[in-house]
Amino acid sequence: MLTPREVILSAGVIGTPKILLLSGIGPVDELKALGIETVVESPDVGHHFYDHPLVPLYFSVHSNETFDNLLRNPDLIGAAVGEIMANGTGPLVDSPANTLHYSRVDFESLLPGSSDPANSADSAHVEIIFCTGFAALSSLQQPASGGFTSLLAAVVSPLSEGNVTLNSTDPFANPLIDPAYLTHEFDQAAMVTAIKDGFDFIRQPPLDEFVGAPFGPLADATTDDELLAYARSFGVTLNHGSGTARMAAKSSKDGVVDPDLLVKGVKGLRIVDASIFPQQPNVHTQAVVYIAAERAAELIKSAYSLN
Repeated sequence: MLTPREVILSAGVIGTPKILLLSGIGPVDELKALGIETVVESPDVGHHFYDHPLVPLYFSVHSNETFDNLLRNPDLIGAAVGEIMANGTGPLVDSPANTLHYSRVDFESLLPGSSDPANSADSAHVEIIFCTGFAALSSLQQPASGGFTSLLAAVVSPLSEGNVTLNSTDPFANPLIDPAYLTHEFDQAAMVTAIKDGFDFIRQPPLDEFVGAPFGPLADATTDDELLAYARSFGVTLNHGSGTARMAAKSSKDGVVDPDLLVKGVKGLRIVDASIFPQQPNVHTQAVVYIAAERAAELIKSAYSLN
């Protein structure tokens, strides 16, 4: 029987801190409150949670050649799925959302006296995803008729910091998650800027002749305060959470894992998921997770001479 050399924890930005906390690895006060014995004091576990907040902006369009009829009719969407699976043809060969826009904002005016919140001088602060049809992501319901376009405005360099902690010692109980979306003043200003950028874009020719009026409460949001209130009411997440078991230097008292992704204070435990990112990536996180996984594979092979 082979003896395992180490355990790899890959439960994600929510599941990983939950498992660590249940195992006695985390902030002492949080563990003590639930009667969990502290095995390793690690204050950063579950903290420094960052995510990309997103708000859908809906507009009517002067066309019926959108995905709206497919989205309204289960039979039509079912047939379209069957066609592309069987033949690689049909309306779903085109994605409803295949155009992305990344841009930077004037952070010095939005965040006076602070450094750039982005990963680098070439990294974006905000993103807009363009969708052909009504992207039913919020509490707003798709209308029964008409064609629509959706602009999904997001802040990709957020400074709002949330956390994940235990609700109970029951391993099957959901943890307490506070994403703290749009609590930082920069995120608020950046989101309003992204929304305004979306409006400016669709009002340019030739889109101005194709795109109609804003749909729903967006039509009544004209001031910055009203746009922020709209974002708070109808915003969702891009599901790009990170940071709840963040990386730091081996010599640093901060961080949950070291640069080899090994949990500090524990032997034989390595974390490989988005929770280890020391800073929120200013892009969709899928590719960054791939990079972390490939790096982890090389570290593991090197540690055990498996090359």
